[in-house]
Amino acid sequence: TASVPTGSKAMASKLQTEDAITAGNWQIWPQLKRSFLCVEDVLHTLPIPRGNGPAQPLLQGPPLDLMALELPPWTASSSVEKCLMELNSDAFLVLHRGKLVHERYFGDQTSESLHIAQSITKTFMGLLLSSEEALLARRHEPLQTVLPQLKGTGYQTASIQDLLDMTCATDFSECYASAHGDSPAGGADMEGLCMAMGWHPTSSPGPATRDFLRGLKKRKGSQHGRAFDY
Repeated sequence: TASVPTGSKAMASKLQTEDAITAGNWQIWPQLKRSFLCVEDVLHTLPIPRGNGPAQPLLQGPPLDLMALELPPWTASSSVEKCLMELNSDAFLVLHRGKLVHERYFGDQTSESLHIAQSITKTFMGLLLSSEEALLARRHEPLQTVLPQLKGTGYQTASIQDLLDMTCATDFSECYASAHGDSPAGGADMEGLCMAMGWHPTSSPGPATRDFLRGLKKRKGSQHGRAFDY
């Protein structure tokens, strides 16, 4: 069993003493302020070994006090610190030329505790792919030639490069639509994906994650590689 960081243990105890966090509310406010720091106590998770190689610590640069830095009027915040507080931030780190120049944590978040990664995972995947020379050599080929199981899906004529650039024109919406809408699986949106991943409860069985992705179609009138689409 993987050890749980101290910060995460503290958050786990709060799950038992404060308003209950469930699979149905862990991604909404205010529960997410606590659940994002101890996802392993809400969902089934699996530790991923980092390998046996040495860890590369972040290099320390000259510290910069950025909290009092003034922000432009359109931000509706007078300073960086005020902005971070208004956004209910958990952590704020700034690297300049590869060196850590500012580090600040809020609430129960610490430098030792875990935090859900969300879309940071895209960066990790890009880094992993950069070490696979065989795949990089095929990055401009249609995905259906690299992964035959994607034939007939909205991804079939896209390329690995399109995925890396986030210019894949699949008919998927980043919007968080209602999980209780007309579509039993939530639709081709974040609700549907969260249900497929088991992040949201559903009253009726829906597609698993891979089946959900294979069910996405190409957006009508759009071409892969033409426009950025987060």
